[in-house]
Amino acid sequence: MSRVAAALAGVAPGEALREGGPAVAGARPDATVTPTSVEQLAGVLKVASAQGFGVVPVGGGTDPGPVPPLEPFVVLSTRGLRGVETYEPADLTMSAWAGTTLGEVGDVTGAHAQWLPFDPPSMPTRTLGGLAATGVRSPLCASYGAPRDHILGLTLVTGDGRVLRLGGRVMKNVAGFDLVKLLVGSRGTLGVVVSVTVRLFPRPEREVALVMEADRAEDLVAPARAVSTAPVLPASAVLAAGFRTTAAGGAARAASLVVRVAGAPRTVAADAARLQAHVGGSFRTVEGVEAAALFEDLRDHAAAGEAVVRMASLPASVGDLLAAVAAVPGPVHVLADAMAGTVRMAAEGLSGEAWAELRGVAARLGGGCVLERGPLELLDVPGASPDDSRVEALTSELRARFDPSGVLWRGRSP
Repeated sequence: MSRVAAALAGVAPGEALREGGPAVAGARPDATVTPTSVEQLAGVLKVASAQGFGVVPVGGGTDPGPVPPLEPFVVLSTRGLRGVETYEPADLTMSAWAGTTLGEVGDVTGAHAQWLPFDPPSMPTRTLGGLAATGVRSPLCASYGAPRDHILGLTLVTGDGRVLRLGGRVMKNVAGFDLVKLLVGSRGTLGVVVSVTVRLFPRPEREVALVMEADRAEDLVAPARAVSTAPVLPASAVLAAGFRTTAAGGAARAASLVVRVAGAPRTVAADAARLQAHVGGSFRTVEGVEAAALFEDLRDHAAAGEAVVRMASLPASVGDLLAAVAAVPGPVHVLADAMAGTVRMAAEGLSGEAWAELRGVAARLGGGCVLERGPLELLDVPGASPDDSRVEALTSELRARFDPSGVLWRGRSP
């Protein structure tokens, strides 16, 4: 038994502890521990702080990032903490353990015609704790808001094993600095999320997809911008390239603009008609099972590949971001959010020159560029990490407060 596993045997007995485990961003853990209680999880962090080895919190494992943790380390899985704690359909709130998947949350809320309107990649297997830790945005955020807007409270275990209960079950529950918003998106560098309280929404009675197709993505930029300035707010509007739908007549097209319209049946019909008139293009309407399958395919589009890059700027600059992505050599898949001004690109190969050019374009447009997945050597390309000493100083101070021994996700920045 390794030194790390032996040190944890007293706090994570039996099936909760095993040596080794799947690699995280290419690094192999010394042990994997799956606590079944908050007390066990806090005990693991206390031991790690005392013994000096790292801890990598993992939920569904859908978003590890490109940077491997420093060794030695243990993977701390939250999948042993799952299930709904409290659900109040009349109040549109739910508290659930961090290891509960979004698919499981949907099964419970769906029985009451409610939902958590987030559609990140790998949504059914992504955990609620992982959603809070990453704060990942998705196309539905344009109309419903981001996770940090609807996470009302959470329970966090700090790097030295303290249990903090933050927020509550209503929108106005704190005075002063909102620690919940600070922790959402901290990616496991400040603590381990063990439970989350979220605000829910009524499930729309009807959803339709308005689909416009073209042979080139650039031909759809103007209609996409028109949708984002329309007098009605769709649930989402995304432009996908390398995503092949079947147009009327059976011809496959290389790019699609898909507008999601949701609400009461009469409202959906009226909003769809107004969007059609405002854009002035030719949409076809998809609904029912076909629309649900289309939304699912779009959700996961451009989220897997040897390299996955996320770019962001003002919505008016989406066309410029797409032009930069189109210049990347080799096959790429792209999903652009016309309303948020973000572009996600997946490629099977990304050179240092192409990566540097993408960052440069995003910077010139006043935005940013993040490598979500890819070869580690890309991070060594000059200029890959912005030089901001003030942010680094603040981040270091926060980590010292929440993780005094520095055991959580060594090597990663939030």
